[in-house]
Amino acid sequence: MRHCQRINATQSPVFRVARPVPAGHHIFMNGSFRRLREVICVLAGTFGATVGTLTSASAQLPVDIELVLALDCSYSVDSEEFSLQVLGLSDAFRSPEVIRAISDGQFGRIGVSVIQWSSYQSQEQAIAWSLVSGGDSAIALSSRIANMPRVTAEGATSISGALAAALDAFQRSPFSGSRRVIDVSGDGRNNSGPELAILRAQVLAQNITINGLAILNDVPTLDYYYRQQLIGGPAAFVMRANDYDDYVRAIRLKLLKEIRSFPISDSGDDETDGLAYLLSRPHIPPAQ
Repeated sequence: MRHCQRINATQSPVFRVARPVPAGHHIFMNGSFRRLREVICVLAGTFGATVGTLTSASAQLPVDIELVLALDCSYSVDSEEFSLQVLGLSDAFRSPEVIRAISDGQFGRIGVSVIQWSSYQSQEQAIAWSLVSGGDSAIALSSRIANMPRVTAEGATSISGALAAALDAFQRSPFSGSRRVIDVSGDGRNNSGPELAILRAQVLAQNITINGLAILNDVPTLDYYYRQQLIGGPAAFVMRANDYDDYVRAIRLKLLKEIRSFPISDSGDDETDGLAYLLSRPHIPPAQ
């Protein structure tokens, strides 16, 4: 602030400002007034910083959901299996049902980011936060996903690392979501980095939901592990894919459930709860 300059006092106890003070001259004042002035300057600086923080927060765009899609790129995922994950995710955002589900939200828009993960030292935000608010933006995101290279080095399976990377992504999100969800797809148990329970607790403490898509080609009981050790938060659920070919079906259904946010108790078992159920829900236009 211009007036919060350094103040030099003299021995005189008299406060004298008879006329505007030319640049480079000192203001004479007693100690009490000087201290008051300094306090005002500190408070003004604090107020300015607070206003700046509030302005930054208010600049975040409200969305119905902030969704981090975390794709397994560990040693167990070969190039064909990675391509099937990319294909399934890309096709899902071209789906008329998914596009309609986005439009049905209160704001009619969602924020999406894609993370690739393997070992604890290797997670990458492959697609930065993107706004999806209709058919054109959904298809644009679909195209970006379809052309997404594998940017994460192969490694062990660190689901805890995936959660840590997702937390970091939320810290840098330009959106303010009514819900925040991490969608973890994988085919193995956590075997790298911190204990999964530690990162899971940190995520849930921030009111972020963790959902899982368990791909059962290597570990037939992985869905039980995901249910007991991974998922949590409001309306959390596990979806099963029998293999990577089945992932294409499962990720579309999973996105519908996440975007439309119907609890498992509303729709029965997550495996028998098919696409037909979700599409039977009435179309509710977003509030104006």
